[in-house]
Amino acid sequence: MTELNGICGIAEFLDPRTGRYEVRCDDGQVRKVRPVNLKAAEPAALPSAAGVIKTCETFLEATCAWWELKTQLALEGDMVEQLAPLWSRSIRLWQQLERYLDSESPEIAASLAPPVSSTSWKQFEVDLQLSLATSPHLLALRLLYARHNGQHLEFDWLFALNNSIVASSDLASAIAPRLTSITSAAAKQFEPQRCLGLVGGYSAYNELVNVRLLPLELLAAWSRKIQAALHMEGVIAFAASFDFQKVFLLDVNTGEVISLGQGNTARQRAVPRSAAAKHGSSYGAELITWLEELAARITNGMYVREELVPLYYGMALFPRNGPLHSVAVSRGIRVDASAVYAPESGRMIYSIRLTLLAAGEPEAMSVAERGFDTAQLHSRHWIITDLSGHEEHVRGDGVVGKYPLLREGGYRDDQQNRGAGNSGVQPQDVMIGREHTGTFKYQSMSSPSAFFEGELFFVPGSLREPIGEEFTVRVAPFPISHNESHFIF
Repeated sequence: MTELNGICGIAEFLDPRTGRYEVRCDDGQVRKVRPVNLKAAEPAALPSAAGVIKTCETFLEATCAWWELKTQLALEGDMVEQLAPLWSRSIRLWQQLERYLDSESPEIAASLAPPVSSTSWKQFEVDLQLSLATSPHLLALRLLYARHNGQHLEFDWLFALNNSIVASSDLASAIAPRLTSITSAAAKQFEPQRCLGLVGGYSAYNELVNVRLLPLELLAAWSRKIQAALHMEGVIAFAASFDFQKVFLLDVNTGEVISLGQGNTARQRAVPRSAAAKHGSSYGAELITWLEELAARITNGMYVREELVPLYYGMALFPRNGPLHSVAVSRGIRVDASAVYAPESGRMIYSIRLTLLAAGEPEAMSVAERGFDTAQLHSRHWIITDLSGHEEHVRGDGVVGKYPLLREGGYRDDQQNRGAGNSGVQPQDVMIGREHTGTFKYQSMSSPSAFFEGELFFVPGSLREPIGEEFTVRVAPFPISHNESHFIF
């Protein structure tokens, strides 16, 4: 990106007599730039369709580089004016994500594919009968994929092959030739990749959802399938869960980012109209806005890498800070709670996290102060409030059949005997579980409402060997609602 006194822009005109430039900047303004000595001009960033930034010696060279990029992308007319601001936003969000992933999630970082080639992009346009000239909302996708061609995950190619989305010849000639002869047993080695989607996911009961950015080759193949099956013309499936139960589309007619929900029939905006209006929606800019918001949430700690299902780690979409998250501490036990909207089911998936705080942690208590070394969950009381203020009260033993025994630094995963009933569970009905380090967490589902809160009832010591009276641990209110003012990830 050409940097002029801290302003990013694309050089539009050079007067060879004075060395004066007109520069169209990120803020849309055209600025005059003082005359420069072209032989000793300050360095400028040089763009390329390969998605990299390098340094050129003069602004004249930078101008030529921008022109070359425009030519490589086959941009004409007003689209040229959008190149600099959209390119700048695209590169910045990728750099933001790359820095974080390299440090915190190297497995996801390693899955980011190299830049898409011009040949592959042209083939993509042929396959879907689209072009930048006729579908200008493709511009943002083209610029994003000039940095990374989505994610390369062998699991996704095998899933596409097994569902007749691609043929063995496609694997042999594309990215994954060694997958053409792989056995079913050997394919199991790729199961951890179900959790490596950049967009992240969640699990509840036996359901796992995790969304990845599709490489252009799979993007085209799946888009043809969706267009034919759902009679939806002009949509591109650029991201989806590993099993395609959750799909994100770019509408090339409107530039909207769409989430398919409830059997892949309900269409919902994934970018709020207010955000689209603020950051622009022309030339597919909504797609960049969507990824910018995701990058911001990942890098500010709202979404974190954690165990999604036993032994498999990925990016979790349960908010860990901000207004969608609540925290409360009672007698040294911390409860974190939050929920995420699942468009594929139309439900809210909520997460409850329980930690017995250790010495040195904020709001921790000593063993003498709290009166126990361990404490075990006995029962729960949920209060679900709808938009009208009506309260629904739900009571029961344990949580999803579990009775965690908390200790500093970890917990024991005790579970209800399958032969026991759903209420009035006795201590002998609870089986001793395995010891774990870290925080106990569980997920469940609820219909969208307004707020969720409640109480957890703990026994000091254990259910079989209590050392005191049962006490209450508060679950502070957190929202379990979704509306058009929210992003969908």
